[in-house]
Amino acid sequence: MKHDGKTTALLILDLQKPSCTMRRRVRCVDTIPKVKKLMDEARAAGAMVFYTFAGEGKPSEIADPGLAPRDGEWVAQRGPDKFLGSDLEKRLKDRGIKTVIVTGSSAQGVVIGTGSGAAQRGYKVIVPVDGMSSDEAYMEQYTAFHMSKGGPSVVIDQVTLTRSDMIQFCNLQLPHDRPDAQHGAAEVDNTVENAGVAVPRPRLTERFGQNSPGPANEPDGMANARHFNGAH
Repeated sequence: MKHDGKTTALLILDLQKPSCTMRRRVRCVDTIPKVKKLMDEARAAGAMVFYTFAGEGKPSEIADPGLAPRDGEWVAQRGPDKFLGSDLEKRLKDRGIKTVIVTGSSAQGVVIGTGSGAAQRGYKVIVPVDGMSSDEAYMEQYTAFHMSKGGPSVVIDQVTLTRSDMIQFCNLQLPHDRPDAQHGAAEVDNTVENAGVAVPRPRLTERFGQNSPGPANEPDGMANARHFNGAH
């Protein structure tokens, strides 16, 4: 599925030093190229991009200079639900946003907290598993399970669990020297059926490993928590 940049927001939550570093959280550093690609494409499509920094954080603490926010795109906010104590909801309403893509660290904190908050406010929530991170794979797997199958229906009915390279925008204006400047629709060689429509299914073992611990330890990792565009 392609997303209209005019009604889509990319949330980049708490990707900051000192937590998102090779010394502190290697899995967070691994997500940076994925999130940056999403950021570049979101900007090219005219989508809203919104950042948070934990506590009294500021843009100079961003995990990588290539992810730096622009003026007015960020707030400092403490806690897992970034709707609380910030103007995020107003920003989304003012822009006419219908869909939010949630990335960040830690997964069990900001992704569950803010993703659930968005779902309960009626937004469609996209969670790329390779755009969220924690100290260990199990906490990311827990987050994926909670958001796609294990959480309350008011949340999971609004959530699509996917992978960053399956998220695409309409009307991209990418530089022609970008190797992916001409990429088309998301690959559908590994799909589930949803109301007769082929929906890409992420190979989540690429993020969590074949034998990830926890209740979703199944042949395709989290794949059997099938909740893609409403199918579960």
